[in-house]
Amino acid sequence: MDVHPPLAKLLITLAGWLAGFDGNFDFKDIGKDYLEPGVPYIYMRALPAILGVLTVPTLFLTLKAYGCKTATAVMGAALLIFENSLVTQSRLILLDSPLLICTAFTILAWVSFTNQHELGPDRAFDPTWWFWLAATGLGLGATVSVKWVGLFTIAWVGSLTILQLWNIWGDAEHVPLRKWLKHFFARAFCLIIIPVAFYVGMFGIHFICLVNPGDGDGFMSSEFQATLNNKGMADTPADVAFGSEVTLRHHNTQGGYLHSHAHSYPTGSKQQQVTLYPHKDENNVFLLENSTQPVLPGNITVPGPYAWSNTTDWIKNGDVIRLYHLTTHRRIHSHDQRPPVTEADWQQEVTAYGYEGFEGDANDLFRIEIVKSLSEGDVAKERLRTIQTKFKLVHIMSGCVLFSHKVKLPEWGFDQQEVTCAKGGTLPNSVWYIEQNYHPTLGEDAEKVNYRNPGFLGKFWELQKVMWRTNAGLVESHAWDSRPPSWPILRRGINFWGKDFRQIYLLGNPAIWWPSTAAILTYVLFKAVAVLRWQRSCGDYSSINFGRFDYEIGQTVLGWAFHYFPFYLMARQLFLHHYLPALYLAILALSQIYDFVFYRIRFLGLKNTPAIGNAAAVLFLLFSVGVFTLYSPLTYGSPWTQDQCRAVKLFDTWDFDCNIFHTDLSQYNTPSVVINPTPTLQASSNQGGFEPVTAQANGQDSVLGSQESIEYRDEAGNVLNDEQVSALKAEGKARFETKYETRTRTVDELGNEVQQPLAPGHPDVDGADPETPVKAEEAKSGPANAEAESSKLNDKQGKAQPASDASEATKQELLHWLNSLLQLNMTRVEQCGTGAALCQVFDSIFLDVPMSRVKFNVNTEYAYIQNFKILQNSFGRHNVDRTVPVESLIKCKMQDNLEFLQWTKRFWDQYFPGHEYDAVARRKASGGPVAAAPAPAPRTSIGTSATRKPANTAAPRAAPRAGSATSGASGALKQENESLKEAIAGLEKERDFYFSKLRDIELLLQNAIEAEPELEKDDDGLVKNIQAILYSTEEGFEIPAEAELDANGDEPDTF
Repeated sequence: MDVHPPLAKLLITLAGWLAGFDGNFDFKDIGKDYLEPGVPYIYMRALPAILGVLTVPTLFLTLKAYGCKTATAVMGAALLIFENSLVTQSRLILLDSPLLICTAFTILAWVSFTNQHELGPDRAFDPTWWFWLAATGLGLGATVSVKWVGLFTIAWVGSLTILQLWNIWGDAEHVPLRKWLKHFFARAFCLIIIPVAFYVGMFGIHFICLVNPGDGDGFMSSEFQATLNNKGMADTPADVAFGSEVTLRHHNTQGGYLHSHAHSYPTGSKQQQVTLYPHKDENNVFLLENSTQPVLPGNITVPGPYAWSNTTDWIKNGDVIRLYHLTTHRRIHSHDQRPPVTEADWQQEVTAYGYEGFEGDANDLFRIEIVKSLSEGDVAKERLRTIQTKFKLVHIMSGCVLFSHKVKLPEWGFDQQEVTCAKGGTLPNSVWYIEQNYHPTLGEDAEKVNYRNPGFLGKFWELQKVMWRTNAGLVESHAWDSRPPSWPILRRGINFWGKDFRQIYLLGNPAIWWPSTAAILTYVLFKAVAVLRWQRSCGDYSSINFGRFDYEIGQTVLGWAFHYFPFYLMARQLFLHHYLPALYLAILALSQIYDFVFYRIRFLGLKNTPAIGNAAAVLFLLFSVGVFTLYSPLTYGSPWTQDQCRAVKLFDTWDFDCNIFHTDLSQYNTPSVVINPTPTLQASSNQGGFEPVTAQANGQDSVLGSQESIEYRDEAGNVLNDEQVSALKAEGKARFETKYETRTRTVDELGNEVQQPLAPGHPDVDGADPETPVKAEEAKSGPANAEAESSKLNDKQGKAQPASDASEATKQELLHWLNSLLQLNMTRVEQCGTGAALCQVFDSIFLDVPMSRVKFNVNTEYAYIQNFKILQNSFGRHNVDRTVPVESLIKCKMQDNLEFLQWTKRFWDQYFPGHEYDAVARRKASGGPVAAAPAPAPRTSIGTSATRKPANTAAPRAAPRAGSATSGASGALKQENESLKEAIAGLEKERDFYFSKLRDIELLLQNAIEAEPELEKDDDGLVKNIQAILYSTEEGFEIPAEAELDANGDEPDTF
């Protein structure tokens, strides 16, 4: 299942298949090694690259179709060539290059059709007229078959088509009603029928090619999944009786299975977890027990869950049952405990409770309530029938219903979906049905049922709904998310890849991007003035060039608006690449305006001297090429230096990290390994050790030679030249340490270096259950031995994730890394907003952060600011070129803290020296937690709590060691004094904060009294009561008498 239509991926798949790709590489992790599995990635990359190249002549032809000069068309095409963002997208296996060429072709076809239309009614319906109209329809179908962004292109063409038909309707002299209807139906066929047929046809090919199940089939309905290979279900008994072994599926949220496994909740009752799991598994099987055990003649009670194996007592509407989990011998259970994730008063925890032989308790009882409106057939509305009956499970003791919703459990719940018991839960999320059913007494002659085949149209429509829901559900914050207002001004890009001191970062060419935005604003300003002048009957539209400028560029700007403004209505994740179709139209508008200014408008005086226009185009292109070159290392992942990077980083929001690059280009060619800096040194000497070069010959390794290199680096990791080293030695201000590092290169018989595989193994399925066996054979007789699908936990490394990865995985990886490094138990990225954990991360690198001054157990923003000041001072000492966005971080919002934590992780990966780091010992002096998480940042407003803790607590003074010198005691006193000063400063800030609030209240009362003096006369009124509180004092407090004035009218001096 994909969130996009299939055309682009089908084309990429075709390229791979033609090159011999076997489909075994999953493309899940960016940076994963292509070479070892033998993926023909060059051929697969070639397709987007070729389509990106074809966009250039398409723009050239479009400008020519608009009537522009050849020089203008060449300039516009060249702008596409040197636009960094388009080059970046075309070089990788991404969908934006196919989307752009389809959009560009549609624009070309429409402009060409418009030219035919403007030849007059007599030329309508010529072969050329039909060709370009049909080509526009094919372009629309192809565009929307790549991404639903093509709907914006359809809206643009549709609005212009309506305008054309409206103008034709007004030409009654040349276009009678019958001919107008011919125009209407011709356009309806070519611009509606052809695109729809093309779009549906792509899904037909999609269904033919994809017949096997995959990770995404859990999003589809059971009926859909049953049409896939190996997912079809054997006919199962229709009637359900007490003692039946069944699997229960959720009617909503993609129909996961009710599931339990031998793992407990870490909070609440800490009983066994109950979840919703999307795959078939033996942990999905439950036995349906009656609320009472059967009684034999002689008043003999039959014990155990299998007591109903020899009876066929059908389960009817209103019956009370228990759900017995066969694998763990526990029963589904609910009680008055909050769920582990959804902390809502109307929801209760659902667990699996008991043990083998335990008779259960009243909290295990659920009543069957059949939802007749959703059930199929009269019998299914009276008693349970497999697949056909939809029902609710009502908890007898509390009245809540078994419920599940699109809330995922954390890592301890294996990212499976939460199951709760909800009071008044919504109908779709509280409805269940039985998919598989087995009972010993139901033989082969029992009535069987199965899923109905939905057919092509049913599968097509279901897939559209799932794609819509999935797109709309992408609302979580992402590390590289950006919003539409930032796109035209290029405020932020996207990190695609980083490795080996190189980076690929999606960023446009400012020399092209910003002028194209200016072109859009120029037309908007022109149109505003034109409308005002038109209202004043100035007659501007009598000029042909004026009218053509308005119509031609207005048509392009309208297309830009259709491809840009709809994103303001979307709450889902958005990225810079969503602006690229609008950017294409903006470049088109820029070229058109250039053509009018230099080659068409006479009164400007430039039309008669085309050399000026040509020279302007050449200069603009040279400037664009120069800027393209400056940012090309981010486009191609080429070598770059930190100074070059910083020189062109115009905004802090361009969040590519200059520190990941080498300080000198020659370092990209040296064989020595880059050594992490030693933070405690003023300068460090890094001596690259022997580097054996090993040859492989007939499986034997032999050392052919070695190389040695010496580097000197300062504490920030910058390479020092000989003069700097000599100066440091002469001043005697530095100490040196020697580090040896050995690296082996393997070469073949010809001396070519053999690359070693770097990528780790990759899991197949996320959200796996560790209790799920890798493979289990499905029993013929029932679901108790249902086929278990292999699943593994995601094992990504904690690196900054690109835009194609989900943000939740990134957060979990970063939290795992942070907790492992600092021996904490942080559960949310927002907790980094206190600044304490970040301080200690950098202390693990530099070992000189004053941890005694870092406050962990704080819950006020000004205390967080003190921690970030310590962090900023550490950055300053070590020349870390990174602005700390304190104002954003202390708000403890997830997005801001996630982005900064990701940068912190990248910095740590590069500069951590690899030494042993005892986080607990370093933290003890601060009074911070030994092995607990920093206090979660409160989001309530200051002053709402009835009880407040001091903002800062002075660190306890350590007991002096025997024999310590006086200087040591003095240092401890100074340290304690500094802590007390910080505490006092914090208390003063808090005092001032509350005083300002009280003063604001006092002013409001004074203003109210001035406006209505009667308020002050009402002794029992609200104003008087508030004033009484404001001016109340403690018992025994006396207001000091006012000082007497001296002869000069001044207060006497006091000392």
